[in-house]
Amino acid sequence: CEFSLSYDNGKTFHLIGRYTRTCPDAYYQWPVKIPNNVPSCTEKNKCLFVWTWTANILPQWYMNCADIRLTGVKNGRRPSKSIQIVDFRPHRMRVTAAGDGTKHRSSSGPNRKEINDNMNGKY
Repeated sequence: CEFSLSYDNGKTFHLIGRYTRTCPDAYYQWPVKIPNNVPSCTEKNKCLFVWTWTANILPQWYMNCADIRLTGVKNGRRPSKSIQIVDFRPHRMRVTAAGDGTKHRSSSGPNRKEINDNMNGKY
């Protein structure tokens, strides 16, 4: 899962957070901090908060966006890393997913190192 900002209505994305071991679910808090040094973005229909994730069983990639207004700093910097756009290999017909075999109803929650990275401006 990755979290990013877009200043041009989704033409480019600036990574602000990432969870690689598990992906957000409703059972845990998954903190992501917008960096203190980003520029403002107040033009309607230009500023997006973006959440992307890759399914772990099927070759599917998802994106959710929210139109936002962001009060940043004068001469702020946009994060330099972009999101990962996934390109899946072809799958054979009649592929079935058996699940994880453990009957989990939720993930194991966020990794502490990734929480620290996301809250301390790694991206």
